[in-house]
This record gives sequence, structure tokens and C-alpha cells, in this order.
Amino acid sequence: MAAMSMSASAQAQYVAPDATSGILAKILNGEGKPGDFATTRSGITYRVLANGTVEMRNPRYGTLKYSRPVPAWQRNLKNQGVGGR
Repeated sequence: MAAMSMSASAQAQYVAPDATSGILAKILNGEGKPGDFATTRSGITYRVLANGTVEMRNPRYGTLKYSRPVPAWQRNLKNQGVGGR
């Protein structure tokens, strides 16, 4: 399982290296495939939905969050001024 620490205002995350940390890193970096999922040591579950959206479920607080991470190759294009806006 991967450990994660989140500050109240941030997406600052720490993932401990183990079997699921690679999958979690892919999901958080926008490189996950539909159906991929990972659970952190604290019980937070990340799942990639069919449309590429990432669902983050935190049972401790009963929260559910959806995000659309941008893959690194798209971030790099935007940073270089290539590929439009």
C-alpha cells in the first residue's frame, strides 16, 4: 500500500515506494488506464473511470472528488508553447 500525506490546501502528496505506488503515480500523473485503481495506507482509493476522470474516495471523511489530470506529454507541450492552448 502507498502512504499519502495531504495538506489542507494542496495536492502535495507523498507516495512511499512499494507495489501500488507505481500504479498510484501513474493515476495521479494522468497516465492511468480505465479500471486502474490504487488504495493508500490511509484508505483513500483512486480509480480511473472510463472517460479518463480520476475518482478519489476518502471513506474516513465521506468525501468523493473527481479530477482530470493532464498527462506529462500534454503538460510539456503547453509549457513549450506547442499544441495550442
